[in-house]
Amino acid sequence: MAFSVVVEGMEYAGKTTLADNLVASFQEMEGVDVLQVREPGGTEIGEEIRLMLKGPLAPNLDPMTNLYLYTAGRNELFEKVIVPFRETHPKGITVSDRSWPSTFVHQSMDGVNYEDVYNSQRKFMDYPDLILFLDINSELAYQRALLSRNEGRAFDHRDAKTIVEFEVERRRYMEVLKPHLGRVEVVDGSVTPEEVLRETRMRVIRRIAERENDESSRDFWHTELQKDIGNFRNGNPERK
Repeated sequence: MAFSVVVEGMEYAGKTTLADNLVASFQEMEGVDVLQVREPGGTEIGEEIRLMLKGPLAPNLDPMTNLYLYTAGRNELFEKVIVPFRETHPKGITVSDRSWPSTFVHQSMDGVNYEDVYNSQRKFMDYPDLILFLDINSELAYQRALLSRNEGRAFDHRDAKTIVEFEVERRRYMEVLKPHLGRVEVVDGSVTPEEVLRETRMRVIRRIAERENDESSRDFWHTELQKDIGNFRNGNPERK
């Protein structure tokens, strides 16, 4: 079964950049199939749901409506894209920008009670194999948000937070991920995208190698890990 990775973190932590960079780096590896998805989105219906959740009427949605929409989009993606890929690509990797941890954080901040969120998400909570949590402090998140707005980039209601609200969000993430630390890697998101990619790539490869039961597959991933470690020691972020 394909190895699944989800990139999580606050707004402006660099999730999409990391997901894009990870996918590009793994696509360079011979014989490795890579699937990239985002949430909400990833299917025809999911993209329509995304437009609703990111659109001008989104701030007026009832919190439970928000929860149901996110869950519906996730179920479409899970059943029609992620599960079939994982079952048919044993040497594959799936990389997702967000998943159920974001729902726990954001919908609870919207006022939805924990039981309602849990009941809607428990189907998905055995997924993924690895959660990469990009961690930045609330001040940096706020500064990046201001910069993004000043540069005229896409901006929705969830991006308009104060420093205090960003800190609440960060604490919620830590609380949500705490029971799942065995499959969570916390990564410093304040450094350059190149440094984030180098660090997370090695962690992903190490996790895959540890999981593999097939000797040839395990040797393949150990070899890739040694290449990355060698590049790191030589001060070369690029792969040979």
